[in-house]
Amino acid sequence: MTTKKAETQVEEVATDGFSKEQILASKQFKGVDKDILSVALTDGKEYTVEAANKAIETFKSKGVK
Repeated sequence: MTTKKAETQVEEVATDGFSKEQILASKQFKGVDKDILSVALTDGKEYTVEAANKAIETFKSKGVK
């Protein structure tokens, strides 16, 4: 009886980031943070969760003009 290794049958999808839409749809960000991300992130680019959190902090630290 021959057995194949599971790793040859499983296709891994490696992703370093998420689209703006995926981040906004996630349950990790709520309320005002989602509003900030909708303005701070650019369509068509990918972001890590860390980058999204940094964008929120940067936006919150800006002064009012």
